[in-house]
Amino acid sequence: MNKLKYIFLGIILTALIIAAVLYLVGYFNPKSAGLYIETIPNASVYVGGEEVGRTPYKATSDPGNVTIKLVPESFEIPLAPYETKVNLVSGVETILTREFGQTNDLSAGEVLSFERVEESQTGLSVITNPDSSQVIIDGTVRGFSPYTTTSLPEGEHILEIKREGYVGRNMNINIRSAYKLTAVVSLAPSSEELTQENEKDKESLLLENEEKEPVAKVTILDTGVGFLRVRKEPSTLADEVGRVIPGRDYVLLGTDEDTGWYNIVYEVDVTKEASSSGWISNTYAEIVEDKLDTADPEAKGPTPTPS
Repeated sequence: MNKLKYIFLGIILTALIIAAVLYLVGYFNPKSAGLYIETIPNASVYVGGEEVGRTPYKATSDPGNVTIKLVPESFEIPLAPYETKVNLVSGVETILTREFGQTNDLSAGEVLSFERVEESQTGLSVITNPDSSQVIIDGTVRGFSPYTTTSLPEGEHILEIKREGYVGRNMNINIRSAYKLTAVVSLAPSSEELTQENEKDKESLLLENEEKEPVAKVTILDTGVGFLRVRKEPSTLADEVGRVIPGRDYVLLGTDEDTGWYNIVYEVDVTKEASSSGWISNTYAEIVEDKLDTADPEAKGPTPTPS
């Protein structure tokens, strides 16, 4: 009888030791944190300064604060990269979506991240850009951003953000016990007037650069590949500094006498009141209005292929 008693006690003691070991292993080795990133268009993903892939991107990593940078893949118009810091929490997935625009103000998206709270509590915090946007949860208007609540029940909900003059956004959110969800939402302007104003500003800046004299332009011809490389110098051996699009006009600054290549303004940053210039092969461009004192604009350089 005593032998069975000792065996029974030994089994119980062994079970307690195993449970304690498993608890300690779980305590000192917390669950991995999840990260999901989706963008329009696709983008290269950098985490902590290291390139880790391209979107859509899904991975797990150690919990903690990390810096995420997204560089959009676009060959038609320059799009603004995006960088933010997020706190990855063990056992949950941080979600980041981004729709890139030419500037951050014209971009949209959201970051859905979590933080631990007391076991029986839930929470939701909504931060928007711009501020004072309308917060709608499950079809009911709850207030204006910034908005915080601790009364939302666990489970799936639909969060909508609206503001006049901006494109609204809606997303599925999952409220979980012992976690507070923070939604940082950026809205993009809905009116095309902003884009038109930017175009006017660009044109005004170019005219100022030309001291209000008639502006000569070049039209980019079809290259067969959808773009034409802009070089630092008038040579195919020079570094590429940008790309221009067939069918569009660009301001002509001058012509290289030796090669016939065109020096053009290929990019204008209205916010910084600055422009970028470079050289393109005249094989795939023609002058629209030659008001500059340059070499013969019909002279053709030696480059037979898109540069």
